[in-house]
Amino acid sequence: MRRSSPLMVWILTLAAAGAALAATPTTEVTLDNGLRVILIPHHANPMVASAVVVASGVTHEPAKAAGASHFLEHLLFNGTTSRSQKQLYDDVDRLGAYNNATTREDHTLFTMLAAKDLAEKALAIQADMLFDSTIPAENFDKERKIVLEELSRDRSDPDYDTESAFRAFAFAGTPIARPVLGTEATLTGIARADVLAYYKDRYVPGNMTLVVMGDFAPDDMLALVKRTFGRAPRGTSKPAPAAAWPARPGANLATAKAEGSPDRVLAAFPVDIDPYDPRATAISVLLSAASEGEDAPLRVALTSRGVPAEDATLSLERRVRPLSTVVLDARIDAASDPAKVLDAMAEAIRATRAGGAARARLARFVSQAASDGVLARDQILYFPMLRSDRIIGSPKGFLDAEPTLAAALPPSTWDAAAELLVKGLGFVRARATGAGRADGATRWEPPAETALPRPLPISSRERSATDCGTWSRAATTRTSSRSTSRSFHAPRPSRKGKTGSRTCCTGR
Repeated sequence: MRRSSPLMVWILTLAAAGAALAATPTTEVTLDNGLRVILIPHHANPMVASAVVVASGVTHEPAKAAGASHFLEHLLFNGTTSRSQKQLYDDVDRLGAYNNATTREDHTLFTMLAAKDLAEKALAIQADMLFDSTIPAENFDKERKIVLEELSRDRSDPDYDTESAFRAFAFAGTPIARPVLGTEATLTGIARADVLAYYKDRYVPGNMTLVVMGDFAPDDMLALVKRTFGRAPRGTSKPAPAAAWPARPGANLATAKAEGSPDRVLAAFPVDIDPYDPRATAISVLLSAASEGEDAPLRVALTSRGVPAEDATLSLERRVRPLSTVVLDARIDAASDPAKVLDAMAEAIRATRAGGAARARLARFVSQAASDGVLARDQILYFPMLRSDRIIGSPKGFLDAEPTLAAALPPSTWDAAAELLVKGLGFVRARATGAGRADGATRWEPPAETALPRPLPISSRERSATDCGTWSRAATTRTSSRSTSRSFHAPRPSRKGKTGSRTCCTGR
């Protein structure tokens, strides 16, 4: 009898767990007012979590009103047509609920967690905030001051200036070059009438997706959602303003002096796919295989070039199309040549192709992605939060398939993802900073490719991890949060999240 490897047993166990989760009936409907609703029963504990993803972020803001989405997020906790701010906070406290929000580049996420027998009251409060806020004039300047103080705190972070300057350079000509919080100039200049107009424009049901997870019967929960969220008028749902990447500048590698900060190379290039595209999942896993661990192709390529890098990562930042980017973040020593860091990045990216060193490590990271997905699906509050960047516009059934999607991708999807990565090398923009570096800019081009090794046959282990089925679109085809609960804490944001979203909890 053939003996199964421990890795194979683990992958099959995860697949079985994912199948069990997917077997729980998920209901997806669009209400008459345009609100998309996804109901995911989860009977592990008697709680219900509601997450509303609103298409409202810097990608939707006019440049003169940069920071309006995050400012508005604060203001929605200040009272509605039926509740003053105090009544809003008191009603949430009486439920013992958790009520929070986070603003990111292309969306704002509102979350509510309550006991299942209090779910209707909790969702009624959440719907009241989203559709019936008054943006009280007497609180407007107070909230402006709070946001400006938040921005001031961010500026005290040694990484803030480095990351902000990188964003402005790497994403120049696109809305994501602007910070989520806005700037002192835009926040000082924005008027209440501007925010009210933006609120009425973006906060309509057709710009939202509601995900409810927890201990409920789908038919009962759908009726509850119709009573609370279904009462909102349809409104007019407008798409985000068109965005496109401008041509790469001739001098695409900038250097700058940065006192008091470690030497660092940040680089990025665009990936023109939807955030829920199966290739996005493949890209995320391939980048992990290319950069994580002592034996990672990125680490090997840096070492071979004499670049000691204590911390070097490659990751995908998913956003509304066409604004997703691959980001390199490498902390290096003062003597290292940033061009060599980019050369190493190119070598690691090319290693994601079939036959490359990153592809040879794929099974391990497919397993890790499946494990993370199944574990996340078991957390009713965090699952939509961790997937909020890929919910809006996603095809029906996506959240069911997503936890174990990596294990279901065929080799052709991995190949297509790798080619997107390699193509992106021609659009790199990078910035190197350090105390001893001089201000300047030069041109970097990917080094000429040497003959690629002949593609290796896919091993039985890798095939089991990457050829379990398909998923496609049609059936194939720094964060700021406000909480009205003082007994629950949001997860600590990652370092890379500082420039793309804002997270902090505030009590009453």
